[in-house]
Amino acid sequence: IYGINDYADKGARLFKLKGIKAGFAVAADGDIISVHNSEPKGSAFRGIGRQLVRLAKQEGGHKLDHFDFPKLNEIYSAEGFKEYDRYPWNDDYAPSGWNYEKFGRPDLILRRL
Repeated sequence: IYGINDYADKGARLFKLKGIKAGFAVAADGDIISVHNSEPKGSAFRGIGRQLVRLAKQEGGHKLDHFDFPKLNEIYSAEGFKEYDRYPWNDDYAPSGWNYEKFGRPDLILRRL
């Protein structure tokens, strides 16, 4: 989760899909960050992760990192991103308010095209 100054420091361009709560950002170095879809369950716009990643690639994104969740592995692998490094979970770097019961302690995966 990044603050507005973090996006500026990364030289990121932010993209939001018109009319829905979904988007992504691409940093100046090609890092795809903040891919999100906050549409409610049952919305016609759920399940558009691959499309968001494709758009990010079209905008110059060529690398990313993510937590080791099956759905994310599926999306990023299907879009051609190959794992090149992995870090085990470290509680010292947990996002603020991390829900350990719900999400556990997944590895951090780094990928690139």
